[in-house]
Amino acid sequence: MFWSPRLSSDNENAFKLVASPRACAGPAGREFIMGGVAQAAAIEAAEIVSGKPLLWSTIQFVTAGLLNQSIDIEVELLGGGRSISQVLVTLTADGTVLQTMSGALGGRQGTERQFVSMPTVAAPEDCSIKTDLDHNNDQDLIAQFERRIAIEAPHDGLGAM
Repeated sequence: MFWSPRLSSDNENAFKLVASPRACAGPAGREFIMGGVAQAAAIEAAEIVSGKPLLWSTIQFVTAGLLNQSIDIEVELLGGGRSISQVLVTLTADGTVLQTMSGALGGRQGTERQFVSMPTVAAPEDCSIKTDLDHNNDQDLIAQFERRIAIEAPHDGLGAM
C-alpha cells in the first residue's frame, strides 16, 4: 500500500516513507502528504514495533511533508504493561518534524460496544457522486476514491459519504 512504511536497515524502530503522488493532495506545485496517510504510516510502524494492534492514536501536525519527499518515521516505546504499549511516533523530513503521534496498542478482554449509531442512508449506488470544483489532479489521494454523498447538511455541521 502507498502508506506502508519500509523498515530502515540500521534501526528496528526506524522506517521510511516517500510521499508519492497517490499519498498526496493539494494544487499542482504545492502537493503535500495527506494527514490521514501520515497517520496510517505512523500507526503501521507502531504496530510493527510493538507487535500489537492499535487501540487509539492522536497525531499533531506541525508542518506538511511535500510530494516526493522522503519521510523518516521513528517509533519510541514509552511504556505499558503486559497487554498495552504506549508509543510516540515522530515523522521528520530533512531534519524537520512534520508530525508526532502518540497512541496505545494492545488489547484487553471484555465486551465490545459501539457509541455512535449508523444513520439510515440510501445505498451507495443511490447517492450522488461528490465532485470538487477545485480538484484537478487525477493522480493524488482524492482521485483514488469514488466519493458519494449520503448526508450533506453543512449548516448543521453534518456530512457523510
